[in-house]
This record gives sequence, structure tokens and C-alpha cells, in this order.
Amino acid sequence: MLVMDTAASPLPDDVEALKALLSAALERADEAEARLANARARESATEAMIAHLAADRRCAASNMAPVPSAAVDFSTSLSFSWKTSRPMPARMT
Repeated sequence: MLVMDTAASPLPDDVEALKALLSAALERADEAEARLANARARESATEAMIAHLAADRRCAASNMAPVPSAAVDFSTSLSFSWKTSRPMPARMT
């Protein structure tokens, strides 16, 4: 006689519960994508600032006039919403 062990499934059997699990998983994926996009935007802004400061340093070392800070406006950086991957205007402080 063959006895099959019926282990309890970690997933619910009803459709509404499965839809709720899928919805929660998709929301977590969207939030992770938004965090990644925000991190990449911050990294890019940081790299731009480093390049700008390095250019100022090279100008100072060669007695050239530095690029005015007003020429590089970092106040228009983008931040990203945690709920969507759409860019949102940066907060003004």
C-alpha cells in the first residue's frame, strides 16, 4: 500500500488570499525598485559634486579661475517616491 504524505502547503488555497499575497509582493518589489532608483540618483549627484570639486581643485592648482558654484545647481536634484518609481521634485530646505 502506497501512502502519500500530504504536507501542508505554505500558500493558501483560496484565490482572494493568493491575490492579497501577490499584491503585497508586487508592492514590496515596487518599493525596492524605488529605493534602488533613489540610491542611483544620490550616487550620480555625489559623483557630479566630486567631479565639480576636483575641477575646482585643478583650477586652484594651476592658478586658473575656478568655475563659479552658481554654474552648477545641485538644488534641482530629484528624489523618488517610495510608492512609485516616478521622480518627484526635491524638497526645498
